[in-house]
Amino acid sequence: MPIQVHTLLITGMPASGKTSFGDWLRDNRGYVHADLDAADCLKTAGLPPFWTEKERISSLDSGRLREFVRHLRTLSKPSVLTWTFPTDLVDFGREMTSFGIVAWWFEADRLASRQRYASRSTVLRNGVYSRGKSDTTLFDRYVGAVSSNWARIAPIFGERIIRTLGADGRFVDPVSICDRLQAAAKAA
Repeated sequence: MPIQVHTLLITGMPASGKTSFGDWLRDNRGYVHADLDAADCLKTAGLPPFWTEKERISSLDSGRLREFVRHLRTLSKPSVLTWTFPTDLVDFGREMTSFGIVAWWFEADRLASRQRYASRSTVLRNGVYSRGKSDTTLFDRYVGAVSSNWARIAPIFGERIIRTLGADGRFVDPVSICDRLQAAAKAA
C-alpha cells in the first residue's frame, strides 16, 4: 500500500505544474485539492469557510491556521494545497510546516516557465487568479524575489525540491512526481 502524507503543500515557480499536479492527485489518488490561488478554493474543495472571499489563507493567525490544518487531518482523504508562494510570507510558510504540512517546491526551467506563463489567459492579482492577459513583468519580478529570498525560502523545503518543467518545455509525468513524494515519505 502506498505511503500517503496527510497534507501536502505544493508551491514553486509559476507555470511549473502545481495546480495540474494537485488536480491529478485529486483525480487519480483521491486527494482533496485546494488551489489557494483560486478565489473559491475552499468551496471548490468542499471545505468549510476558514477565511472569507476577501481574505486569503495568509490572513489567518496561528490559531486559525492550526484549526484549518486540524480540519484537513480529520478528512477521510489526504489533502494537497497548491499555492504560488508569496516571497514575503516565508515565516507563514514555515509556520504551515510546523503544523505538520509537508512542503514541496516545484522548480522549473525559467525560460520554459516564462513562456508557459506568457501563454496563459489568467493573471494573479492580490493572491487570486482571474481572467486577463498575463504580464511577464510580474513573472520576472517574482523570479527576482524568489532568487533574492532563496536563502530564507530553501530551508522550508530542504531536499523536497522537484524540477517539474525542463528546458524543452515538457513536464515530468505526475506518476514520477508521486513516486518521488512517496519515496521521501517512506525515508522520513
